[in-house]
Amino acid sequence: MSNLISFNSTPLTEALKLSAKSLRSSPQVIELEFIVEGPLHSISWADLNSEPVQRRDELWKSTCFEAFLSLSAEPSQPYLEINCSPRGDWNIYSFDSYRQGMTPSPDLVAQLIKRDVQPEYAVFTVQIRGPLPSEPLLTSLTAVVQFVDGTISYWALQHSQEKPNFHDKSTFIAIT
Repeated sequence: MSNLISFNSTPLTEALKLSAKSLRSSPQVIELEFIVEGPLHSISWADLNSEPVQRRDELWKSTCFEAFLSLSAEPSQPYLEINCSPRGDWNIYSFDSYRQGMTPSPDLVAQLIKRDVQPEYAVFTVQIRGPLPSEPLLTSLTAVVQFVDGTISYWALQHSQEKPNFHDKSTFIAIT
């Protein structure tokens, strides 16, 4: 597990610990695990039992677990953005290059396969399935956390710019 770092330090972010890991469980499956520890009552969770889970846009506007995958560290090369809400809504976007050509990826699916929410910790496992490259991938594991007071924090393995930027490939790390 790798610890995620909040972009801004506030009393709310200081009280939380987020960690994540990625694992290629088969040539066509990558699993992402996110663990949130601390006062979970301070986090604004989507209604976990409302409408049926579905593919949705703009999940990053509230609490959301994310990953970015690429074959290359070059900004001009394609990459994927995976979004999954704590209730299981998801989307996967393909980008032609840095923040360009965003389109829903038709061949990949993300599914929340584990959600274990306890008073002081929560575990979420997201499975990505479909035709994935067999070559080693670069990834960035990230999260957006919205608190009940409406503030939003941005968590990543590392931050490299003056604003949160999960698309910055200089922060991606290798997975096999």
